[in-house]
Amino acid sequence: MIMLVLFAYIQAIASEFDSWSAYCLQKWNCHTHTNISRTPWTNFQNINDFDHPFAVSPESTVKVARKLGIHLALSDHCLKMTLPEWAELLRVASEYSNNGFETWRGFEWTGYNHINVFNSQDYVAVFDVGAEGIKVCTDFDSFLDWLATQPDNVIAQFNHPSMSKHYFDFTKFSEHSAKDHFALFEVGSGPTGFYSHIKDNLPLYIQALQSGLSVSPTIGADNLGSPNKDMVKRHTVAWVGNSGFGEAAKKNRVYASEDADIQVKFQLRITKNNGQESIAIMGSKVEIDDSSKFCLEYDLDDPTDSQIGNVNVVVVRSESYDILPVANNQDVLRTISSNDFVFMELQDIICFFLYIVQADGDSIVTSPIWIKYQPNLIDQSERIIYCGVDSKLPVFRNFVKNPNEFNPKESKLQFLGPLDKQICIWLVVYNQPVGQTVSLKLHLICPESNIDTTHEEICIGKNNNFCLAFGICDIKDFAYKIHETNYLTIEFLVDDQLVESKTILIEVDNR
Repeated sequence: MIMLVLFAYIQAIASEFDSWSAYCLQKWNCHTHTNISRTPWTNFQNINDFDHPFAVSPESTVKVARKLGIHLALSDHCLKMTLPEWAELLRVASEYSNNGFETWRGFEWTGYNHINVFNSQDYVAVFDVGAEGIKVCTDFDSFLDWLATQPDNVIAQFNHPSMSKHYFDFTKFSEHSAKDHFALFEVGSGPTGFYSHIKDNLPLYIQALQSGLSVSPTIGADNLGSPNKDMVKRHTVAWVGNSGFGEAAKKNRVYASEDADIQVKFQLRITKNNGQESIAIMGSKVEIDDSSKFCLEYDLDDPTDSQIGNVNVVVVRSESYDILPVANNQDVLRTISSNDFVFMELQDIICFFLYIVQADGDSIVTSPIWIKYQPNLIDQSERIIYCGVDSKLPVFRNFVKNPNEFNPKESKLQFLGPLDKQICIWLVVYNQPVGQTVSLKLHLICPESNIDTTHEEICIGKNNNFCLAFGICDIKDFAYKIHETNYLTIEFLVDDQLVESKTILIEVDNR
């Protein structure tokens, strides 16, 4: 049975995290408003108030953010945006993407729920505001249909999900052709006094992952005014390579932090039976089988906190999840001992990610590492076939050592008679997925007795563990024969596909 060994390294040898050397950290805010969003809602919602009342111009917004060391994705409301304002956002984004800083143009679609869209050539409106050539999308269906037509570099983000009156139906998004545009998910949003915390959005983030979406956690300022220390304190962090933030977002090398300066590395170490190792870092999607061992590792660096707080691994399954503690308020330089190992079966796991809660209440959530489990039923180490007589213990085990090197002389059972009972065959298959059908077919031919019989036993996986198929061939009808030679063919099938077929020789000697 394949198991996951979970082991946490807080202080790690540098070479253990060499896979991260190609990336550098960037702090981002992916929910930024300028004075373009300072428009009254009265025309649409009977609210005599202004949204984002103290926001400043796009250029001033970017200048302040650069001084704070924050990369910006501009996302003004589409409600009453004009084409000149849309063009101004592009000018600012282009002019202030230099000297190691990136600035993105985007908009916030403010329908039933709010979604940011970045890097698109056009924006879409919720209502007809008279902007020539601008598509109006009043509901999710029309919005998703438009998003599906956009180039691959267009990225979408779910905004403040726990603050919405109508929760997102994530299945609607995961089953739509626009699915791959969704790369980001706000687990924290808003300025001080209105902030929606990670702990409030975490269950919804897990729901999105369970639906099949590959989204990274983010924190957005959703600012009321000019950028300020809120963006420094709470932000999105990306491990960015030469291709910039867009590639990092698509590859899910992103995490959300309510701590100003913590650095997090999170990876999966894979060791094959031959000793070969590989590393899958945060955001990776990996296939695993029965021939590998796995180890989760993380490395934390927080220069301003002497304690890291509570470190948890969140294990996401299709219909449930577990939050497993692996460290509690330990010093940053402590190495977790073998007593902190956690073992779990992998068959039903979708992904796992880190969830850190510090002593002051700040939380950090990483992007997941996604797992696709592929049981290797053809591996002889995972399949045992026994032959025996009646209810006695098996006398013949693993009769096929190598399917490609079958020698009939080595696959022989000899019984001393008189034999008036039955030959019994047991097939044990480990790691059988739920719903998979395994069949054991027995075909007995006794030429001298003119016997030709077939028996089939079918087992459908129910518990992701093992199945047992039990077959019987009755030979008492020819047991009186002396030195009779008989042949038993055993077929092993998975989902009606023949995996293996072997013939063994049975000799009965009644002398």
